[in-house]
Amino acid sequence: MTITVLAVAVAVGIGLVLCFRRREKRIFVSGRKIFGEPEVISAFPAALDAQTTLEVLRLVGDSYGIDYRKLRPKDCLVKDLSKADSWMLDAGAEKLDSELRARFSLDLPQHPSTFTISDLLILVSQSKRK
Repeated sequence: MTITVLAVAVAVGIGLVLCFRRREKRIFVSGRKIFGEPEVISAFPAALDAQTTLEVLRLVGDSYGIDYRKLRPKDCLVKDLSKADSWMLDAGAEKLDSELRARFSLDLPQHPSTFTISDLLILVSQSKRK
């Protein structure tokens, strides 16, 4: 009996975690227009070529489970994207950090108070110059 109650409690807890995560992500990107690739490229600073800009945006989107065409330059990895990822214990941040390290030999700054997608693109452009 207690095992059944425990199993039900665990299942309910997992369900709540998944629902809250989905809700946070939905709140973050709700109402945002999905841009086409030319619009996405023109919305972001010209620190990188179009192909690399799209590659980085796809990495961010894939890491956090968000369509990269809904990302905006002022979206903060710390304040915005981490909310969509908070119930996954920053798995998105870890995945993004791993991918950036593998593709660009780049590590994200540790414990920044703010770090936008524009900042990330600038950091990638600086790492490519080295």
